[in-house]
Amino acid sequence: ATTVALAPRCHGLRSLRRFHKVCDFLDMNLDETKVQLAPFHPKWRFEGRRLPGEGDVPEPESDAANYVNRAPIPAFHFLRVSEVESAAA
Repeated sequence: ATTVALAPRCHGLRSLRRFHKVCDFLDMNLDETKVQLAPFHPKWRFEGRRLPGEGDVPEPESDAANYVNRAPIPAFHFLRVSEVESAAA
């Protein structure tokens, strides 16, 4: 089973920076052997990718990769690791 937590009225999560901080907090406090977090946000943007010898390079806002984690409202999808592993097998 999975759980999706939607936050349409949580005004603090409208800021992508604050949303990332909440995601960091959740990642630090979830048992990663049991639960995986998949975050979604209307303004989702990957902070950057590491290129060999060049450091972090910011993703352009229009990069298609940024749309993977976009949703109309802030949301947190909690997945059971065992079920993700079974589906991937």
